[in-house]
Amino acid sequence: MRRFAKFLAAPALAAGLGLATVPATASAAPAAPPGRCLSQQLTLTAQYEGGAAGTTGIWILYTNNGTTCTLRGYPGVSALGTAGRTLGSPAGRDPVYPVTTQLLKHGWSVMSLILLGDVYNYPAAQCQPAKGAAFRVYPPGAYNADTAAYTFEACRKPGIVYMHTTAVFKTP
Repeated sequence: MRRFAKFLAAPALAAGLGLATVPATASAAPAAPPGRCLSQQLTLTAQYEGGAAGTTGIWILYTNNGTTCTLRGYPGVSALGTAGRTLGSPAGRDPVYPVTTQLLKHGWSVMSLILLGDVYNYPAAQCQPAKGAAFRVYPPGAYNADTAAYTFEACRKPGIVYMHTTAVFKTP
């Protein structure tokens, strides 16, 4: 109790002796981290990256049109046919890029890579090749999807995972 009384009396004592005291300042609370990017604040575009050894790479670019937000993890990706119906199995995951949190300020972009296997490498009866017209993409952590137009060959029949996606990462 004595220590506490001395501690409380110290500023008054210093003031009585004509000594300057430093007022206590409240430390600022750390700013809350930005929230997860919502589908409606992102614009998605698909761009050809290149191909080799029976695989074609397609960049999916996520551009933030809203307030600062974050993306982390893998998008959900499926193929859409010319009539807008889902084709085949959803994309599997390819761990080529590590899962990291990506900060997107207004106007900034990050990307993921879709790796498309050549559907003609699979038995036609199991794949049933069809023309894909777009990707349905659920950004990581989102419950609403957007589409990114792109023409490609897809498997109509589920069961063959001919498509894989990477986690989102910073644009090179």
